[in-house]
Formats: sequence, structure tokens, C-alpha cells
Amino acid sequence: MSDFSKDGIYKEAKVTALDEPRLVPITTEQLVFYNLDINTAMLTFQLKKGVYPLQVSKTNAD
Repeated sequence: MSDFSKDGIYKEAKVTALDEPRLVPITTEQLVFYNLDINTAMLTFQLKKGVYPLQVSKTNAD
């Protein structure tokens, strides 16, 4: 485990985003952060187009 576990607090969240023409707020993912959560969480994002992973490159990302 990384440095995130040094204080005994560790949270990991997985967010899957789809390339769709509709807006889905991140609040539906039930992620909650507090002001004491500095360096205690790791977010993993999965970007998909349909059922396939979305290729992220300089062409389609800032």
C-alpha cells in the first residue's frame, strides 16, 4: 500500500465515465470528501466508449 495508509485512513473510489451525449452528475457515484481527507483518497477513473476503453491521447484530452 502507498503513503495513503500511513495514518490509518484509506479510501479508494472507482468512477466509470461513459462517452455519451447525456450528462450524469458525479453525485450519483456517492463519493464524499471532507476537509480532513487530505492525502487519504485515491480515485481511479475508467473512461469507456460503449463497452470498450476510451483511448486518451493529446488529440482528445487537455
